[in-house]
Amino acid sequence: MKRVISILAAMTMLAGCLTGCGGTGKKDGAALTTVRVAVFERNDAPEGQGSTTDNKMTQWINQEAAKIGLNIEFVACPRDQETQKLNAWMASSNAPDIVFTYNNENTFQRYADQGGLCQLDEYLEKDGRAILDKMGGVLDYGNYQGKQFAIPGIRTLQPASNMKIRQDWLDKLGLAQPQNPEELYQVLKAFKEQDPGNVGRENVVPWAMAAPGVMGKYGGYGNILYAFGVKNYGDFGGTYENGEFRSAVDIPEAKEAYRYLNRLYQEGLIHREFAVDNNGSKFTQHVATGAAGLVDMNGAYIDNLTKDAVPDVNWMPIEPLADSQGSRMLNAYTKARWLNMVPKSSKVPEAAVRYMNWMVESKADITLTYGFEGTHYKVEDDVIIATTTDANAKDMWKGADLNLIGYVNYMVPRDKLDKVMKPEEAEKTAIAMDYTDKYAVEKPVITDKRPIAQEKASMLQEYVNTGVAKLIVAADFDAEYEKFVSGWYGLGGGDYDKEYQDALQAKEK
Repeated sequence: MKRVISILAAMTMLAGCLTGCGGTGKKDGAALTTVRVAVFERNDAPEGQGSTTDNKMTQWINQEAAKIGLNIEFVACPRDQETQKLNAWMASSNAPDIVFTYNNENTFQRYADQGGLCQLDEYLEKDGRAILDKMGGVLDYGNYQGKQFAIPGIRTLQPASNMKIRQDWLDKLGLAQPQNPEELYQVLKAFKEQDPGNVGRENVVPWAMAAPGVMGKYGGYGNILYAFGVKNYGDFGGTYENGEFRSAVDIPEAKEAYRYLNRLYQEGLIHREFAVDNNGSKFTQHVATGAAGLVDMNGAYIDNLTKDAVPDVNWMPIEPLADSQGSRMLNAYTKARWLNMVPKSSKVPEAAVRYMNWMVESKADITLTYGFEGTHYKVEDDVIIATTTDANAKDMWKGADLNLIGYVNYMVPRDKLDKVMKPEEAEKTAIAMDYTDKYAVEKPVITDKRPIAQEKASMLQEYVNTGVAKLIVAADFDAEYEKFVSGWYGLGGGDYDKEYQDALQAKEK
């Protein structure tokens, strides 16, 4: 691998954009085909390091893409207006030749169903052999009704999202990690009553969470649903038994999970203002100041979020809590983090596929992530190790957003995490990955047409977010739950469930 990376580095020294960053360039007298590619605008360019659409990495891309007859024009998409901008582009027929979405199923399938996307099968056969050879089953995420309408970006190797607890608090109180919801309740109660972090009893936040929806679809509380028997189906979690699917709304497992959270809230074990923390600022504060004892969030290692206030903090991943049957489950991340699409309005779909295939074939994912060997990293025992952190931050600040294909050609080997992480980070990541291997379940990939989901999933998600917050804070839980269920069916939740059920049944045939 070292030899391959060395060759790549030798071929691709940092240089100015040979063809310019827009329009049609020339290479040895031949015109280059321009491919317009969307890229997130995060307004985070380091001083003196160019812009979102013109920086060292975009220049390197154009230097290399020119060798296969392409000129890449990058088009900025404001990160905080991702959905709105994409919709506007698609409606105006002026979208870049490659656009993407993180809302994998419903947004992508809606555009495909409306005839807004190019079918890519023939282009992949002709100019996408590296994609077909290396991306394998991950391509299924971009398949709709048996046709390829998107090319996924592959997620990096990472553990499933799980609960993290203040192990230093447990140790101080002589408590073991909780194994089920009741034990968790007792631990949270001890945190509140005994204040092991010495932050003042009135300041202790036993379970820190933001408003539902701020940290993902059910970030902040999702793992407690699984601890009551909810499974990983649909957009909201649910159960699928004897051919019947029901979302985590009108099912006993979800009801008892929400009742449990309501109990915690009523006893002051969840922060009183969590439901109005619509930007996560309170949550961030609780973690940063050392007031929080438990979180349910991404990342295996989060000590760095608290170390400024508590230098000896020890956040530890928890083994998934067991439900009443003794089962444990985590929600596995899908292998596709996002989907790259070629709008029907594109006049160069073949070139768009050729560009993404080049990224796979040339190992551009390595360069955009790590930079150049000898300048930004070294290779030891087949592991890429950063050597110039400051230079990396300056040169490659946009690399992740420019990497359309994700992590295809290289991931840090699981048994060598200690070479690229601090010892405590490697240890906790390994623990979380072990839990992932043992308990994580990925939800089924649905490629059938789902018009109800396309129309209503976003609306239903907003309803569930608001409804769960109301359930958790309700003075009369049962009355609020009846309203929650009634409103779900009134908005078409039952139709959504039936459509998803039909898709699951068809997948089984």
